[in-house]
Amino acid sequence: IVGIAAGIVLSLLSALVLSIVTLRLRGLYLALATLAFGLLIDSCAIGFIDVTGGPSGMVGIPSFSVGSLYFDTQMSMYFLVVAIDILVLFALFGALRTSFGRALQSIRSDQMAASALGINIVRYKLAVFMISAALASVSGSLLAYSFNFLAPEMVGTARSLELVSMLVIGGEGTLVGPVLGSVLLTMLPTIFQPLAIYKTFFSGALLIICFLYLPRGMYGVIATMMTRISNEKPVANGHKVAEGGAR
Repeated sequence: IVGIAAGIVLSLLSALVLSIVTLRLRGLYLALATLAFGLLIDSCAIGFIDVTGGPSGMVGIPSFSVGSLYFDTQMSMYFLVVAIDILVLFALFGALRTSFGRALQSIRSDQMAASALGINIVRYKLAVFMISAALASVSGSLLAYSFNFLAPEMVGTARSLELVSMLVIGGEGTLVGPVLGSVLLTMLPTIFQPLAIYKTFFSGALLIICFLYLPRGMYGVIATMMTRISNEKPVANGHKVAEGGAR
């Protein structure tokens, strides 16, 4: 727990430094700036051999434990991560219903209109940066405790692009969408093991398809289908009533 807390503090400091430079950027420029920052951290991790182990990484990381409770098996770590995911999702669902969440949704929809309403865009973006950094830090710590090993390539640029793919394919701007995207891109290589070597190719193809034809991702497709089904039922019932009246 102390190690996770230290990681969160360091990640928050990194996010604060990054936010000073990038908070006024938007769209592609913001994405490129954060990607460049990740490359910088990658280079530092490889260079500081005494601290990070360099390209070989850090070995001998102990399993996660709380007192006498040890999460030293894949199944126990799985249930721990699922429990943390559920808690985070419920917390974020609740946050969206507050004034903070409504302000974030208005900023996402139209920054100029949100600013006109008196919303401090820079302050809210900084808060989002901090929350994202803390959650990313916890996930990175759990990854290290799960594998008992951590190397730069495990959390490098390829992993960042994979996370972006999960977000876009699942449906950005939602809480359920990224969960759907992560499940899909994690399970597909397992189900189709002979095609696992083409994982990057298929992920890229899915990303392009979503950009072109599914801008709201998987969540958007499911939401549209549910809306159509809910709209068709009253119409069908209405026809039945009309037929009964005619008789």
